Amino acid sequence: MVTFFRLITVLKLNHDPDESLIRSALDSYQNSPELTEAILGPLIPSKVRAIAGERCYKANAHHSGQSDWNVFLSRLHSQQQQPLPGLATGLGFFDEKTGGLFDLMLFAGDTGSGKTSLVQQLALGALKQNPKVGVLHIDFEMGKDSLFRRLLSREAEIDQRLLTSPKLKGTALHATEEASRRAYDEILPRYWVEALDFRRVGETINLRWFQNTVST
Repeated sequence: MVTFFRLITVLKLNHDPDESLIRSALDSYQNSPELTEAILGPLIPSKVRAIAGERCYKANAHHSGQSDWNVFLSRLHSQQQQPLPGLATGLGFFDEKTGGLFDLMLFAGDTGSGKTSLVQQLALGALKQNPKVGVLHIDFEMGKDSLFRRLLSREAEIDQRLLTSPKLKGTALHATEEASRRAYDEILPRYWVEALDFRRVGETINLRWFQNTVST
């Protein structure tokens, strides 16, 4: 009875509970999803059922494949309503050929072939196309200065070499200032750059291996 108390409380609120009660209901649901469905069934608000089902699905909390299957079908239906299986990047050719960004995608090419520029363009495109997307850019080679210059250059639509030149004046300067404000307000709240020195990372890994070897 204690298990269902919060859910029953939610049911009495005309299917429009506040977020704190929804969280409590979700906790109760996840403790015993099948039993909750068997007792309360259609009385459970659709919002609670959908969120709780997703939570149980990801946490392997369901006790039968049938419950997981119902969530899978719901997820499949949602995916069918989306124009792309992955995240749209705004780069039409790429989205058409790959279905957008999803799972693990690897980009390979020779040094200087434009891998970093392409990946940054795709990541920023996905960020702009999807308001719930955040980007963590981990770099082992170029450093923050280079990545931020590329970002500013792309937003201002000017050659990045001009950004460090005394010739940056007039229209180009104005475009750069506008792009900087736009990046600060619209991109950087959801775009993080972590620049790591690959050699130092390797030294750290080797040091840890050495310490573990000595300790054993």
